[in-house]
Amino acid sequence: MSSKKFKSRKIFANELGMSTKTLQRKLKAANYELPPGLISPQQQEEIWGLLDRKGRPIEEFDATEKGKAA
Repeated sequence: MSSKKFKSRKIFANELGMSTKTLQRKLKAANYELPPGLISPQQQEEIWGLLDRKGRPIEEFDATEKGKAA
């Protein structure tokens, strides 16, 4: 998803289908530090890249899928 606008955490989290608190937890799990203020388009792209389509950090998704394959 591409955006050219700065967004609040509330609006961005809503686009991801989660609350701001859940977004914060997911970013912490992915070791991504989001500075205070609005989320820039570049940060939005980085966050979309960190989370899979279900909102999980990619590392968690990879570990889950590898566990199923074994």
